[in-house]
Amino acid sequence: MAVVIVTYNNSGDLGVVLESLQGLEGIKPSILVVDNCSNTQELSIIRELETDFDFELVCNPRNEGFAAGNNKGISRALALGVDFIWLLNADTEVNQDTLLQLLQASSSFPDIDCWGSKIFQGGTQAAPRIWSMGGTVDFDTKEVGMTSYGELDSECLCQKEQPYHCDYIPGCSMFFASSLISKVGLMPEDFFMYFEETAWCNTMREHGLRLAVFPPSIIWHNFEVNKLDSQFNVYYYNRNQHFFWSDSMNWGGKFFYKVKFFFSNIPTILWALFKSKRVEDRKTFQTHLRAGVDFLLGRRGKRH
Repeated sequence: MAVVIVTYNNSGDLGVVLESLQGLEGIKPSILVVDNCSNTQELSIIRELETDFDFELVCNPRNEGFAAGNNKGISRALALGVDFIWLLNADTEVNQDTLLQLLQASSSFPDIDCWGSKIFQGGTQAAPRIWSMGGTVDFDTKEVGMTSYGELDSECLCQKEQPYHCDYIPGCSMFFASSLISKVGLMPEDFFMYFEETAWCNTMREHGLRLAVFPPSIIWHNFEVNKLDSQFNVYYYNRNQHFFWSDSMNWGGKFFYKVKFFFSNIPTILWALFKSKRVEDRKTFQTHLRAGVDFLLGRRGKRH
């Protein structure tokens, strides 16, 4: 089996997850690190990590996004002839038995096609809080969410040893048999970042596949919440959520969704921009406006 890790200018995080993978119990997977065109200094550090850890480095000539990086790693894993593929974020750490639990789940519950892990926030804690137990998608209210986000693990109501079915699995830990790719194809690359794994999981469900989290499989996600405040992230999250909802509709639904967006959302954003006094608020609403216009014009992929 193979582990695929996509990295972009975060060699520090990469070193941490590679260190944690060294302690895995049981099977020793092939590790594929896909660099999404990091700067020269970062790439030099990654190459130094090759002397300490056993992994294959795949370098992309351009940063085409999270999905494109994962797809490059998945394609390489398929070429190696592996039976299972585990997509893992660079800013994670794994327990010694995390992979063993995923393999056990796939064997014990063959009706599940794609697995996620119970994901804790930050590093090891005395009383860990959950970052995700899988995700929910509500097409009626147009909302996505993380199951059990912020809950203490001791208060989580999930059954500790049973699969927890979900609508989508966060891309920081996705485990599946290689045969899944022949059923649904690779991860969609036209989002660049945000909602690509949500859309991919939706495709899986449309094909009748089942997704679940296996609670005994645990990872730690060193996610910095303040990253979401950057205009870069605000743009992609807001643009791509509208593409995601629109993509799930028939042509009539797409048309009315865009009409409503033009006559309701755009005026609201413009009014908020007009009323804003603070420079940072104005920048944020300008970003919302650019994201909305690009959605209406069908501008996908990387826009910066």
